[in-house]
Amino acid sequence: MIETITAWFNAALAWAEKMPPEGWAILMGLLIGGAATQWLKRTFPVQVFFPGKSSKFYSTIIRLVAFVCAFIPTYALMPDNEYEIHVAFAVGFACPSFYKGLSFFLYKKWPAMEKRISGTGDSK
Repeated sequence: MIETITAWFNAALAWAEKMPPEGWAILMGLLIGGAATQWLKRTFPVQVFFPGKSSKFYSTIIRLVAFVCAFIPTYALMPDNEYEIHVAFAVGFACPSFYKGLSFFLYKKWPAMEKRISGTGDSK
């Protein structure tokens, strides 16, 4: 078992060493955007700041937060070229879907985590 984990870890390190800076910027933008969205959603629930709004309104706010949280690190980490702003916008627009897909996977794999992660239930 430990040999398999070590082999996977070494393969991931070898792959990461070959990744260009643009790839790192995109990967970090998605990861930071998803993590920051989750943290902000959990720490500052939208329902508290905008009581009585529809669930579509809440979803729109969360998507906007995900866009901003992915756009900024991608733009900051992208090497200077004429495409950096375009790539940052693309990653920003992709982040809400990435976040939703990752959440769907986690909740399907571990259903008990949904209430604890999403901020909709008891965190104990």
